[in-house]
Amino acid sequence: MQTLQNVLWVAIGVTALLSSIVSMFFVDPQGVWEGISIVIVAILLVTIIAMTDYLKDKKFIELSANIKEESVPVIRGKLGATQSISIWDVVVGDVVLLETGTSVPADCLIIESQDLVVDEPIKHETAEGNLEQTRDVNKSHMDPCLLAGSIIKKGQCKAIVCCVGENSTRGI
Repeated sequence: MQTLQNVLWVAIGVTALLSSIVSMFFVDPQGVWEGISIVIVAILLVTIIAMTDYLKDKKFIELSANIKEESVPVIRGKLGATQSISIWDVVVGDVVLLETGTSVPADCLIIESQDLVVDEPIKHETAEGNLEQTRDVNKSHMDPCLLAGSIIKKGQCKAIVCCVGENSTRGI
């Protein structure tokens, strides 16, 4: 449907039909086949373009799903062993190990940190809706909270997961 909304394809179809009608009644009845062949080629091209667009969109969705599939090192259980799990499997009570370049998977409280600077998302209410910006925060002198979706710009830390899912700042 998106490909058919292109004005060029509509113009080609209309001119081919007009050419067929004019040829059939005024010029030569054999000229109808020229117009019909143009319509058939246009339909074939629209189909090919629609299929390639569909395949590109499908591939894009697959790649987007892979990008979202991040893992984070977590200390879980009595033994204190570190394991790497998907950010979507993090639960309240997990201790996550975050270092430079890592995205914070959930709302957390910092347990330990070294030279920690975080790029936090800030949501501002506007007339058009929410506007999201970021700011660098030096966490060694500020509050111990890490918001989901923040990026660790410098340093490293251990943090305990306090809130996940729709109740976190990341939302669903």
